[in-house]
Amino acid sequence: TVLLPWSKVPADVLALLARAEAPTGVRWSTDASVPPDVIFDLPLDAGETREPFAALLARARSLRVPLVSLDRARFGEGAAVVVVPDAALLGRVAAEAARRAVTAPPGADPVRLVLRTTEVWVDLEAAGAEGLDPPLPFLARVDRLRRARPGAAPAGGAR
Repeated sequence: TVLLPWSKVPADVLALLARAEAPTGVRWSTDASVPPDVIFDLPLDAGETREPFAALLARARSLRVPLVSLDRARFGEGAAVVVVPDAALLGRVAAEAARRAVTAPPGADPVRLVLRTTEVWVDLEAAGAEGLDPPLPFLARVDRLRRARPGAAPAGGAR
């Protein structure tokens, strides 16, 4: 179960989550009483009311479940895993789109871009504090790795 720590969730967002469960096999929940396997800090800005990050972090650590975020500012601030757009690729694609927009003939269709490439960043210190011991094959593929401070031991051991 993936906990989305929101209250006041718009009906269309709830419907989208319900439709996403069957094909993905992932159970999405906004009910904080359901024990999660992961807490997902997902800022949709679609009318949901989000729980403060400090509360998410405290819950993840007390439940010993990983906190995953889509907010790059959470890297080094307590999220075990952060997923962000590939900034270098985004810059190259945006430059090409700007070139196409400037050179397009009058009345041409607008330039549309879809970018699905992301980077995965892992904070080993936060992962340990949340009870997560990422497997080496996963760590070998991450784009950015933050190691634990020297002498820092995971609180309660990792799983």
